[in-house]
Amino acid sequence: MFDAAAKSGGKCLNDFITCEPALQNPLPASVIGFREGDIGWSADIGAMFSRIRLKDIDRPLHRFLWPEEDLFTSICEMTRVTFGVPFSPYVAIGTTWRAADNAGPDMKEAGDGIRSDIYVDDYLASADKMEDTVRKETGVKKVLVDGNFHLGHWVNELTLNPADAATRSQLEEDEIPSWWLDGPAFLYEEESGWPTDLPWMAAKEELRSIHVHFNLTAAEQSMARGPDISSLPALILLEGEFLDLVKRSQQEAYPEELKKLQQKKMLRP
Repeated sequence: MFDAAAKSGGKCLNDFITCEPALQNPLPASVIGFREGDIGWSADIGAMFSRIRLKDIDRPLHRFLWPEEDLFTSICEMTRVTFGVPFSPYVAIGTTWRAADNAGPDMKEAGDGIRSDIYVDDYLASADKMEDTVRKETGVKKVLVDGNFHLGHWVNELTLNPADAATRSQLEEDEIPSWWLDGPAFLYEEESGWPTDLPWMAAKEELRSIHVHFNLTAAEQSMARGPDISSLPALILLEGEFLDLVKRSQQEAYPEELKKLQQKKMLRP
């Protein structure tokens, strides 16, 4: 694999490359956008970097040695944007933005989605209605195809996207939906009745046996039951019984470290 950080004589290609500004959206913004709507979907751009050709003048800078079967060594050079080079994400993301600009004003929604909903090569978005979902997915896919970028590995949650339900604005609904607190209904059934397409159900080889050791301590009756809706503000602000619980947990888990801190001594890793 081409490695622009591999050194020869104490130097590597990356030592001579000027890094461009980061164009990718902040990861928290991408995740929040994915969790806003009731319907969420994701996809990724296949071989994103390899879709973009290097200019002829830049190819000699991406040369590498390739040992042949006859013991001779060939000098090769990369012709496509490659991983490991600092400017590759900048070039790749900028090229998708160019595809969005070339689509014109008729595809403005799709162009805006490409700029706001794609994190490097991952497309994460959400909407509240099915018709909006279909329109956005179709538009973004078309614009990217016109730029020779192809979305694949689609994952759609077409019924409900509960990931961030507890922090959405729900002025006319319950403070926190019961299905967010309780989880999906099948969890309360026998395992034999669970959906068969769950990842850990479909791929048994991924199952691993583990040993878990619990250190049970006495807990107040209210904490044993778990917080109710009225105590959520205290939980979020970490006040009252919740703060006491954290302090007790820290004291049980890190007694020596806390003792040193109280004595104003440094902690060693």
